[in-house]
Amino acid sequence: MTYTIRDRMDRLRRIEETLPPSQSLWMVSLEDKMRGFVGGRIVGINRSAAAACIEDGSYRLATDEEAAAHEAIEAQKREQARYTRMAEPARQVGTCIVLGPKGKSGR
Repeated sequence: MTYTIRDRMDRLRRIEETLPPSQSLWMVSLEDKMRGFVGGRIVGINRSAAAACIEDGSYRLATDEEAAAHEAIEAQKREQARYTRMAEPARQVGTCIVLGPKGKSGR
């Protein structure tokens, strides 16, 4: 059996048609020791990339519970980073050039 790019694109389109109609999807990585993939990592990617990852067997669509838990953790991280930035004193580092008046140099 010959494997063509057209066959792959057809499979990707069929997979993409089964995905939920949103701009970004949460995907969970699958463990694959042969390829060195670590399982359980959650990423947000677009539908066409999600279809390719599903077809390759490296990711699966995240469940609603997994996506909600991940979004809650990310929101908590963003809030913590915001408070950390607010607590740090403002640092002003740079160079200041002071120009004297135009005209005679006073010599």
